[in-house]
Amino acid sequence: AASPVCLYAGSLVPVELLAECPEDACLVDTANLDIEQITEELVRAHAKGHDVARLHSGDPSVFSAVNEQMKRLDEADIPYEVVEEPDHPENVLLITHGLTMRLFCMRWFHWSVAEFESLSNPGNGEARTLLLGENGRYTLDLPFRRWRTPEPYGRTG
Repeated sequence: AASPVCLYAGSLVPVELLAECPEDACLVDTANLDIEQITEELVRAHAKGHDVARLHSGDPSVFSAVNEQMKRLDEADIPYEVVEEPDHPENVLLITHGLTMRLFCMRWFHWSVAEFESLSNPGNGEARTLLLGENGRYTLDLPFRRWRTPEPYGRTG
C-alpha cells in the first residue's frame, strides 16, 4: 500500500484493489500494453528508485503473464518479490495426457520452447508428482526423457 507506482491489469483486477494504492500513486493500466511496454514501465520506475506494486490475477507460476514479466526483470537484474498467500499442498499428482502434462510442466517450471520440445511425452499410464522441497519450490519426482539437446531459437516475429 506504499508503492508510488502501481501497474494493474484493468481487465482482470477488481477496481476496489486500487483503493489500497497511495492517493498520489502513478496508476498504470496494463490491459492494452504488450510485454515490452510493461517491462519499460517497470524498468523506468526502478531507475527512479521507486517500488512498484504489480497487481495481477492468477498463479504466477502457471499460465500467467506475470511469469514472463518476472523473466524480464531477472534479465534486467531488477529485484522483485512475489507476494501471495496460496495454500500450497505438499505434493501434487499430475494425471492427464502426455502432451498436456508437458505443457503444464513447461509453464510451472518456466521451460523454454526449446527445452519443452526436447522432452518426450510420458508413456501411457505414467504419472508425475510435484514434490514441495524445503526451499518452497516444487520438483518432479521423475524427469521426462530427453530425446535431443535443446536448440535455442533465433529471433522470431
